[in-house]
Amino acid sequence: MPRAFQRSLARVISVTVAVLLFIAAAPAAANATGTLHVTGTVTDQSGAGVQNVSVTATALGGTAVLFGPVSTASNGGYQLDVDPGTYDIHFVPPSGSGLRIRI
Repeated sequence: MPRAFQRSLARVISVTVAVLLFIAAAPAAANATGTLHVTGTVTDQSGAGVQNVSVTATALGGTAVLFGPVSTASNGGYQLDVDPGTYDIHFVPPSGSGLRIRI
């Protein structure tokens, strides 16, 4: 077998193995589990952060809280840790604040 053909064949085999390893690893990455962080900031009309807003996650259209509650910080920031998936995110202003949530 000519030397140039052997080198070419070796490159094809190497690339094929790399592609097969990538394809084999793709389903594992697609099914990865772990905690995801939903972050954001709740602000009023003036842009100031709103503290003590309760943030929760439920199943789509559901009412049972699956993740949370977490409260917003003094700057309105929050981080809600959830599992991979699709959820409805709910915001409840502090009791007696007179605030309404508009998204």
